Amino acid sequence: SFLLTANSKKKRGRRASMGDHRPHPHPPQRGGGDDPRELLPKFLLESRSDALALARIVWHRTGRIPTTTSSGEGASASTPLPYPPLMSGRPDPEDLKLIANSLLIPFVAMASCQTGEETTDAEMRVYCAYSLPAVILLFGGMNWEKDGLKRCFLDLVGTAPKNHGEDNGDGAAEAGAVNNFGPPLPVKRCLASSVHAVAHMLGPDIVSKDPSFLAAFERAFLRDPDEAIRLNVLKNLASFLGALPPGDGPGRRNSYLPVVHGVIMGEDVLGAAKRRSASNPGVLNWRQRDAVARVLPDL
Repeated sequence: SFLLTANSKKKRGRRASMGDHRPHPHPPQRGGGDDPRELLPKFLLESRSDALALARIVWHRTGRIPTTTSSGEGASASTPLPYPPLMSGRPDPEDLKLIANSLLIPFVAMASCQTGEETTDAEMRVYCAYSLPAVILLFGGMNWEKDGLKRCFLDLVGTAPKNHGEDNGDGAAEAGAVNNFGPPLPVKRCLASSVHAVAHMLGPDIVSKDPSFLAAFERAFLRDPDEAIRLNVLKNLASFLGALPPGDGPGRRNSYLPVVHGVIMGEDVLGAAKRRSASNPGVLNWRQRDAVARVLPDL
């Protein structure tokens, strides 16, 4: 209501200052005021549109639309898509099997390729990181560990265990291990822009129970010292948290409130303004502050 009131006053004041006394093309409804859809800030409409588009893409791929049930707070279930035409265009299982046998293994290997040329290895990892969300969407998030895509993601982030064996079952090995050589910055910046989409493709049940994925998000993205990586994460922070199940407890949405608060209020984001001085007046950090301001309504 505050945004609508402020924009309404600004719009009326601008029209009055220009001497525009023409009738409004959309006359106000009973009770006064302009159409709220015209007065909402553009960035809010764009963020909601992007979130809805991502949700619809995931629904189309999985063939199910999540619905809320009354069995408890935050409880949810899935129902099949109600309209058969919406099911058209989904990948054929036989085609997926053929692609997996011929192309999936080489694609996963791109995340850890070692050709002897650092430039070539870095380029291959960037190509892999750029296409990874689409590959996860194609094969489905439910099988991303069996298909090797989870290992591919962790290799790209640089948090995969050194040995290719399985961990002890609780994800501690994958969550804590870090490779000796960090991934190239373009790789992490690319993944930081799409990690929220990966979370939606995996679904709340898988994401909330995968400590290695959650640890990679917090340590390798949200707390990364590179400003561009943090900026890409902040822009889609509300969308990532929306992919987690609501409520308290490990892997749930409320558990990230202290983490988000600590990062946003820390010295790398909003706290950077405290480092300004007469000899260093340029520490304005306006890009990250602008990203926080834009994502705050959705948060």
